[in-house]
Amino acid sequence: MRGLLDSHCHLDDPRYVDREGVERRRLEAGVRVLVPGVRPWEFDRLRHDGGARGWLIGLGFHPQFIPSGLMEFPFQLLGKILRHESAGAQAIGECGLHRPNPTPMPDQLALLRLHAEAARKHDLPIVLHCVRCHHILPGFLAEFIARNGPIRGVIHSYSGGAGLVPVYEKLGLHLSFGGLITWPTATRPIAALRAVRPDRLLLETDGPDQPPYLPPPPDLPQLQRADLVDRRADRSRVAQSEPSMLPMIAAKAAELRSVALPEFLEQLDANAAALGW
Repeated sequence: MRGLLDSHCHLDDPRYVDREGVERRRLEAGVRVLVPGVRPWEFDRLRHDGGARGWLIGLGFHPQFIPSGLMEFPFQLLGKILRHESAGAQAIGECGLHRPNPTPMPDQLALLRLHAEAARKHDLPIVLHCVRCHHILPGFLAEFIARNGPIRGVIHSYSGGAGLVPVYEKLGLHLSFGGLITWPTATRPIAALRAVRPDRLLLETDGPDQPPYLPPPPDLPQLQRADLVDRRADRSRVAQSEPSMLPMIAAKAAELRSVALPEFLEQLDANAAALGW
């Protein structure tokens, strides 16, 4: 096996103050990583850092980082960048749909279409972000595929619920889950995790966000322990998520799916390889 893949981590995020320490712990844990781009003006730096550190990278424009007044942003320039300057990238994205968002949905969809076209042109997987838009994304993807042909990719930090899992699988997508599945109160993500076909599953940290759950210290009074779990407020013990935490997330995912860990890790590796990662 080539090493467990963190399929979504923003290692270039300035919130990682001790990036060298994060990188050292990642390498010690044997974790590979895909770092998705979120702003076009940062692509050159991401290419440089990815090449120097052995990251897989994606090139994309995150819907939450669209400047106010999208029509002022040069659509044609972004399309050109994605179509002609994807050298060194292993994915297109992070891109997608997000609500609430000051950018109107038609503009978000137009931007997503540019990414999907680039993914088709370069035969690269697309890394999709979808928050409170699962009533829109499947229809958009189905229409795009009908007109342009199939695309490969992953919905990162999947939040669509178990019922939509087969819909996205039929569209040819993988679904990725992060540290949220380690939280005792995360019933919806856990149900979705269990519903995914073995060959369509990926894992991520979404670092520095989505820190995994760690049980309260054993000497904490029982009432306070329960309060921490219910409010999911025990985040001070893991301030940020990082790739070295992925083995913990993988162990929990295997347990939740009732699969032996070695078999589970082999399947994850095969799933990543299917996307060229």
